[in-house]
Amino acid sequence: MSKKTLEEVHESLRAWAARQEEERSRKWISIIGEVCRWHLLSGDDWYHLLAYQPQFAEYCDWEKLSAHDWCALLSKQPQFSEYCNWDIFDDVPSALIGLVKEQPQFAKHLDWSKLTGHQQADVIVRQPQFAGKCDLKKFGPEDWCYLLKGQPQFAGQCDFSKFTGEQWYELLERQEQFAKYCD
Repeated sequence: MSKKTLEEVHESLRAWAARQEEERSRKWISIIGEVCRWHLLSGDDWYHLLAYQPQFAEYCDWEKLSAHDWCALLSKQPQFSEYCNWDIFDDVPSALIGLVKEQPQFAKHLDWSKLTGHQQADVIVRQPQFAGKCDLKKFGPEDWCYLLKGQPQFAGQCDFSKFTGEQWYELLERQEQFAKYCD
């Protein structure tokens, strides 16, 4: 019989405790799943529950989640995207924009042609790798000002002659290197 070091004994006890905790959790989830009235939960309730307790996903009625519920949930638990009906975002592109800013892998679901210049700039400020998907002709001076405050590398594509005094003030307050373009 070999002698175990104190560290090995502690490790064995920690492993045993972890197995016990996992088993206890599985039992509780099973009990909760049997006694809960899942049908009473709203989409908002499901978002709040699954964002922090994803193990209850098997009980979820995914159809109850609104576009905003989906955005909030997928920003925390992107693995649930397979259950999402992406058509729900057709009428609420701003919700999907918010999600893409946090989780860029979902940009494939954005219809860039339907976004305004400001919506496109809003995405690029956080995720500049999507600039090639944008129609820069849709950008007005206010969109350019907003974009350049956060992503000055796009200045070469901007027509600064359309900026108002207020836009110059906003831009120069954050990016003084553009003073050379101000007439």
